Amino acid sequence: MKNFFRAARLAMRHRLTICFVVLTSFGVAGFWGANIGTIYPVVEVVFEGQSLHDWIDQRVATAEVDLTDAQSSLARFRRGSEGDAPARDPTLQLGELEDRVAWRAWSLDWYRWARPRIHRFTPASPFHTLVFVIGVLVVGTAIKNIFLVINLILVERLAQLATFDLRKQFYRRTLRMDLGAFGEDRTPRLLSRFTNDMSALTTGVATVFGKVVREPLKMAACLVGAGLISWRLLVVSLIISPLAVVLMVRLAQSIKRANRRAMEDMSQLYGVICETFSGIQAVKAYTMEPYERGRFHQIAKKYFRKAMRIITYNALTRPTLEIMGMAMISLAVLAGGYLVLNQQTELLGIRISDRPLTMAPLITFFALLIGSIDPARKMSDVFQALQRSAAGADRIYELLDREPAIAEIKKPTPIPSRIGDLQFRDVHFRYTSDQPVLRGVNLRIRLGETVAVVGP
Repeated sequence: MKNFFRAARLAMRHRLTICFVVLTSFGVAGFWGANIGTIYPVVEVVFEGQSLHDWIDQRVATAEVDLTDAQSSLARFRRGSEGDAPARDPTLQLGELEDRVAWRAWSLDWYRWARPRIHRFTPASPFHTLVFVIGVLVVGTAIKNIFLVINLILVERLAQLATFDLRKQFYRRTLRMDLGAFGEDRTPRLLSRFTNDMSALTTGVATVFGKVVREPLKMAACLVGAGLISWRLLVVSLIISPLAVVLMVRLAQSIKRANRRAMEDMSQLYGVICETFSGIQAVKAYTMEPYERGRFHQIAKKYFRKAMRIITYNALTRPTLEIMGMAMISLAVLAGGYLVLNQQTELLGIRISDRPLTMAPLITFFALLIGSIDPARKMSDVFQALQRSAAGADRIYELLDREPAIAEIKKPTPIPSRIGDLQFRDVHFRYTSDQPVLRGVNLRIRLGETVAVVGP
């Protein structure tokens, strides 16, 4: 991936565009999580036959009672009137009680701050509350899509600018190379790098600044929301995630190797096409069409096999993520269902929540987990694109990092203004190491003569 990140750094020159890409990605992620979170007021408020006015009044009353209970527990503990000796460290227990009081005081302050605003800006009937929530969802979706459109345009602009700079560098370096390099590489290999490999690299750069930034933020927004409901239940749900990471890394390595081999075969395919059509007169004159068809068939068949291997690896990527995601959701449903149906706060001796979960927070928790699966599913395409782009970047920089075999002299000797006869002694010349052209040539050219050396 080293060469790929060298290409991606070309896009870092456009800092303002990158800033807007990051901002729009945060906008997409924020509204993605918020839109999923609208399921909570529907289940908690509307389906209970309440309005937001009734819900906030009830929350304030409950928060006042909870704060009073927490303060009473703290006061009794400080007076030492709990009865039996504490089973745990008194300092630790005191800290937990103080944290509980602080948290419930903060919750009460927040509910009191929100109550007048909810009474002012939301409807008072349950049905109109449902209409209001649906309207918020529609507006939020529209805003999210506006951010998404801007993000996609800016990401593609970054990718095209990076490829534009790299293509110029590659072309400039190619023109500096000696003739021997062209004899070794030939036009098809260069052509495949200018077209096929550059296209793969463009896709990879767009993926890095697009999905690699946007989709994890969407996933994080959902996981943060789920963690606010019950972070312990979230940890239980994510137990199997390391296994998914290991499987995806192994698949990514296989995809990169297969893509590099396929690109090499594509270069050979370009070579056959260029040789055949550039020498089409000889092919027709000597009736070599069957031979050329057979040669093309063999190379195309090799490329087909490599392409099918890539398709197989890619086909395994998405099901692997979906199976891991389904396992995560199933684990969360089993754990959450056990807690709600049995009104428990502990799972296998581990405290999951301070009070039994109700149906609305649990359904919202499940919805947010499902919302995190969609970005994970899209990340499967990221692995495919990045590995193909990394293979293309390796092939491009393999030629871009070369130096000409014939180095230019920094301080060349100037040619005299008037030259007499020219004499060459024992001249040897070759384009490649295995193809000598001139061997021990001695030549004298008199003033005014024009001499051409013609090869076979």
